[in-house]
Amino acid sequence: FTLDMDSGVLRLFFPEIVDLSSFNLTSIALVDDDNWRGGISAYTLVNNNRTEAVLTHDDTILTVTMAQSDANAIKMVYGLCTTEERAKLSIDKYLVKDTAPSANYVRQVTIADAISPTIFTADTTSPSYQSFSLDMDTGYMTLVFDEPVIGDDIDVSRITIQSNISNVWDYSTYTLTSGTGSSTVTSGYRGVSREQKIQIGYDDLSAIKIMTGLATKAETTFFVGKTATFFDTSAAANSAKSVSAASAMSVQTYVPDTTAPVLQSYDLDMDSGELKLYFSEPIDTETFHAEQLVIQNDVTSDGKNFHALTNSSYTVSADGDEMLLYLSTDDHFAVNAIFDLAQSETDTYMTAATYTVRDMAGNRLYAIPDGQALPVSTYTPDTTSPNLEQFTLDMDTGVVVMDFDETMLYTSFAAGMLTFQETEVYDSEDVNYEMYALTTDTTADFSGNSSTQWTFVLCKDDIDSLKYYQSLAVDQNSTNLVVKGTFATDMSGNKINTIPSSSAKASAKYSADTTDPEIVSFDLDMNTGTLSMTFTESMKAQLSDHSLITLNEQPKSATGYSLTLTGGEFSGYVEKLSPTIDLVLLEDDLNNLKGMAIGSLKNYTWMTLKTGAFSDRSLLLTPRVLSYDVYGGSALQVSTLTPDVGPPSLERFTIEPNEKKVYFFFDEAVKISSWDPAAVTFQNIEYFQPGLDNTSAVITLTTSTAAYGRDYTEVIVDLAPDCPEDEDAKGGCDWNRLRTGIDVEGGTETVYIIMASNAISDNADPPNYVVAIENSERRRLSESALVQASPYCGPCEAGSYQSEECTSVYDQVCANCTSCGEGFYETNECTPEFNTECTECTVCEYGTFTNVACGGTDDTVCGTCTVCGDMEYELVECSAGSNTECSTCAVCEWSNDAHKLGCEGSPVWWRLQNCWFDKDGNKVQRNLVDLEDLRIDTRQGRRHWVWDVAIPEVYGYAQGDWTAD
Repeated sequence: FTLDMDSGVLRLFFPEIVDLSSFNLTSIALVDDDNWRGGISAYTLVNNNRTEAVLTHDDTILTVTMAQSDANAIKMVYGLCTTEERAKLSIDKYLVKDTAPSANYVRQVTIADAISPTIFTADTTSPSYQSFSLDMDTGYMTLVFDEPVIGDDIDVSRITIQSNISNVWDYSTYTLTSGTGSSTVTSGYRGVSREQKIQIGYDDLSAIKIMTGLATKAETTFFVGKTATFFDTSAAANSAKSVSAASAMSVQTYVPDTTAPVLQSYDLDMDSGELKLYFSEPIDTETFHAEQLVIQNDVTSDGKNFHALTNSSYTVSADGDEMLLYLSTDDHFAVNAIFDLAQSETDTYMTAATYTVRDMAGNRLYAIPDGQALPVSTYTPDTTSPNLEQFTLDMDTGVVVMDFDETMLYTSFAAGMLTFQETEVYDSEDVNYEMYALTTDTTADFSGNSSTQWTFVLCKDDIDSLKYYQSLAVDQNSTNLVVKGTFATDMSGNKINTIPSSSAKASAKYSADTTDPEIVSFDLDMNTGTLSMTFTESMKAQLSDHSLITLNEQPKSATGYSLTLTGGEFSGYVEKLSPTIDLVLLEDDLNNLKGMAIGSLKNYTWMTLKTGAFSDRSLLLTPRVLSYDVYGGSALQVSTLTPDVGPPSLERFTIEPNEKKVYFFFDEAVKISSWDPAAVTFQNIEYFQPGLDNTSAVITLTTSTAAYGRDYTEVIVDLAPDCPEDEDAKGGCDWNRLRTGIDVEGGTETVYIIMASNAISDNADPPNYVVAIENSERRRLSESALVQASPYCGPCEAGSYQSEECTSVYDQVCANCTSCGEGFYETNECTPEFNTECTECTVCEYGTFTNVACGGTDDTVCGTCTVCGDMEYELVECSAGSNTECSTCAVCEWSNDAHKLGCEGSPVWWRLQNCWFDKDGNKVQRNLVDLEDLRIDTRQGRRHWVWDVAIPEVYGYAQGDWTAD
């Protein structure tokens, strides 16, 4: 027999004629008696009405053309009929009969005795593709061939799927990968089968899904295969022919992807604000909606600690099964702002609505509902310290606004860790450098929330303290902030990055104080003469004007006394007390107040102000405070009044005989209506004892009247209101009794006074009575009775001069010496008799300048301006403070354009004569150029080495020396 596996023809040769009608195909078996297992493989042909059998050569040769099913079945038996040795024949006796009358069956050939073919032709035909199917839901690709191929030998990396039947226009293509990519699904030995199933690997399937327009439907699904991809079972391993990209094979059966994508896990990085999502298959990022994701603190939301992302969170990831989502600043901060959310793995869960995203086939996401929230897979905590990005300060409202680069925990706020300083770089050498640390009172007043922006109001002490300083927080440049790390933390407990004093943060915006200060209250101490005023903010005491302050007895200025202050010493501007200004009243003003009974009771103590009486640091003025009798007025009543408790004392008395009056001078204002003459006694001895001293005179006043003198501390007592006109007449009037008892007119006797405490009192309530001058032994042992004193008539103390001469009653008046101000010098110094004499400084005229400045006792000394010479130009013009500066024009090159311009008018002869240069570049006079050049030529030619005398004479370059001297 012969066997041709290429054509499927089996020829059986018989020695005699056989009967074709008796032919039985199933009696034929093809045998491999040494198969891959070391045993026997055999295949018996099957009669399926597709096998052809004919007799030729006188009916002795039976030609059997096997059905394709039999040929393929043989090829399915690995190794069978692949070589001559493995293509033996076995037949049973029922194969065929001869034509004898009594037909004889053929002799049987058992499998054990199977015979080899006389001629064997191996299979040399390449297998052909019959169809190709693709299931995008399961990822299976199925290929059907016209004959069995070996599944185990398939090289999937030579298989390509493309979107068009040809590759000439607008097509997508993807080639499968082996290894971890796609692989065949086989069964049996070496996976031999006409139908080969390939499981497209996840990576390959994902890549196909991601590609635009590829395998999205049957019309975009075509197969391309290279040679050496599929092999049949022949010994030659015939490769399936290639299917080129130019004529790709269309899909026979296409199953679309209908499976919903699943969010399998996610990672959250709270440090970078990145959320990485992992899906079960590639998703279409263009369909992603971040607002469908909710981060919550448990599997089931508590309704409080959650945040639904907004569509401001975004991704730049390409289509795929992993997507990196960048949380927007708002979303990142919002998550951070919830203290019990996303602080660790234990409080980070996520829900996702079905509309969150679609896969590449348009399938919506498999929803993750509340109650089944997905826990975070990898959680990265926030470990980055927050930064203060900017701050603003409003000195009008005391509001500070701070912006941070992440959400800050409001309970961590500690204002005491903030310090304002006047420059960005602290100057340790400046002894007057100003800086201020906030107090804990501002911390206590803070009521903000966890946020990226904190707005807080400085407590009153802090804002007043800032306003106290002269160079700190007065404008944007002087408002700089130093931040300690313990000032605040972010939601993860990371301390804020410090801002040191060496590089303080400058304010982004500064709003000046624009609110006028107002007086809130005032206190008056009538003992010390101190007026203490409290304002709505820090004040600048040195800008206060006492002449705009009026103290009143009544709330209506039309009734009662009023006193506008004439002077005093302002103090205040102490850091903590900066809203308070103290004024120590002049003694005269204090006594006038006491004389007017202002300050005796709270109901008698009121204040009115004119506009501008006080000023804050921003030079904003206090508004006026009007009395009640002016429309809209509301005089300010004293808050705390410290009444005068000190009794007045008599400091001096003087009897003026020509006026018949006694002048009393007290140390404070007294109440004239309380005068009691009977409590006053004059005597001509210091110590009087009745009954023991008959030579002394003692006169107690009875009828004299009293009136104020120049002020309320001076009382003038008229001793003769009821005396007769005749001075020599005897009578009981006080003057007559005094002059007749004591020589007050001639002045031959010393006059003493005794005064009981009821003699007079002040205006205090209750009143303070005068300190008594008693005639007692106890008094005598301490001080004596007060003796009459003459007025002080000088000289004035150093630094003062006499402004008013003394009189018979009044002391000399001295005033401070005047200092000559700017523009004046002292021509006569101050003496106790005369004030300083100042003269206006001389002003230098045109053509002169100030050689010696005016000052002290010297007038200005003027000098004549210098005139520049012919070979000079004026560099600096003569002015009031400096002489002319000249610069030379005797140069060969101008230093600058101004030099050239200034020397334009100078003689040119000098430059023509002097600005010449020899060959060495040395400047020489014009008439010496040729001589010097000849000398240089002689030197350079070494002529002086040859001749004893070189003309002209050469300097340097001695014989044998190549260097100049």
